[in-house]
Amino acid sequence: MSREAGSNRFVAFLSGLTGSFSIPGFILVAGAAGFGALARDVGMSLFNAVFMMGVFFALPAQVVMMDQLARGGSVVAGAFAVALTAVRLLPMTVALVPLFKDDKSAWRQTLAVHFVAVTAPLPCCS
Repeated sequence: MSREAGSNRFVAFLSGLTGSFSIPGFILVAGAAGFGALARDVGMSLFNAVFMMGVFFALPAQVVMMDQLARGGSVVAGAFAVALTAVRLLPMTVALVPLFKDDKSAWRQTLAVHFVAVTAPLPCCS
C-alpha cells in the first residue's frame, strides 16, 4: 500500500469521525442511552443488552425484542416482530446493492448491507 493511499484512508477516517459529531450522531447516542435505561428497567443484564445492540443494529428492532422478552413472549414472536421492523430498510438496501457489485465476495456483500441505516449523516448537511 502506498503512502498516499494510507493518507487518503486517514483523511476518510477523520471525515467520518467528524461527521459523528452531528445532530444524527447525537440522536443515535441518546437512543442508545435510552435503550440502556430500558434494558436496566426490565432487568436485563449488561451482557445481554450489549449483545442485542451488536446483533440488532437498528434501535426499533432492539426495543421490539426487549418488549417481547419483558412481557414473557416467545423468541419466535419477537423475531417475527423484529423482521417486520426491518422491512422499512428493504427499499434502501435494494437501491444500494448494485453499488457493491464490484466486490465479488458474497459474504462481504451480505455483511455490508447489514450496516444500511436511515440515520447516516449526509456530507452536505453536516
